[in-house]
Amino acid sequence: MNQLPANGLSQSRLFWLLFNSMALSVMAYVFVYIVSGFSTLYIAWDMDVPGRLFTRHIEFEVPHDSPLWTTDTIVSVFLASPFSCLFIGLISLAVYQLIRRVSVSVLLFLIWMFLHSFNLSFGLISEDLLLGEGIARVADAFGFDLAIVTLAIGFSTYILIRSGMFAGKLFFNHLHEPLSDSFSKRLKLWFWTFFLPWLGSSLLFLLRDFAGITPKYLVLSAFLFLAISPIPFVKSDKISSTICMLPSDRRMILNLALGLVFFMLYHLWLRQGILLVP
Repeated sequence: MNQLPANGLSQSRLFWLLFNSMALSVMAYVFVYIVSGFSTLYIAWDMDVPGRLFTRHIEFEVPHDSPLWTTDTIVSVFLASPFSCLFIGLISLAVYQLIRRVSVSVLLFLIWMFLHSFNLSFGLISEDLLLGEGIARVADAFGFDLAIVTLAIGFSTYILIRSGMFAGKLFFNHLHEPLSDSFSKRLKLWFWTFFLPWLGSSLLFLLRDFAGITPKYLVLSAFLFLAISPIPFVKSDKISSTICMLPSDRRMILNLALGLVFFMLYHLWLRQGILLVP
């Protein structure tokens, strides 16, 4: 592996970086989605509410008006995913702090893990409250009025934007200063490293579930874009002594293969749903 060149990346390297980042984004999303989904299934199982995890949602076997849906059950089940995702996001930051030598692959995987986790936490809260799903039942159970719901959406959206700004600092901290010393240079890197991978991975999952796509997925994708959108506006105020190492061609091909494996496991494993019953 070589250090990222201070004088910029060639067009071919930018394409490699694009597909590398997209593969890492897919891996991070699948990992976060499955872990958070299983946390919800386990809590539901513990509350005697059978649930089945699909690629886009969790389907509960118990009707919404069942007496099994007590206030405690509603709160525990529908807050399990946001809290588990928040925990995953914080773990990714802790891992980042422990790594002494950072490669582009490791750095981007941890950043995407952090962004997907916060999106499936704070973005999910905003999305559910806007669409009246999931966490909206928690708000109804506590009798929250419109003002509190609006405040929760605003606060969650603010945290999501701040998480994107923080991710930008993590990224630019490990680049040579000439690569990010102007907005146009940061915008170019953001376009190839975050925007196009976000667009490509979103379209990939969209095509996978095109027949059953729901507004929930589209809104969550929009919130993820909202999270990455501040990145080019962030300028690192402290360049790390550890400059990112550019992956070798072999490593990039391995990342692409792993991304494909994660996507296929996601497709094959969850298309029929995974059921946990009490």
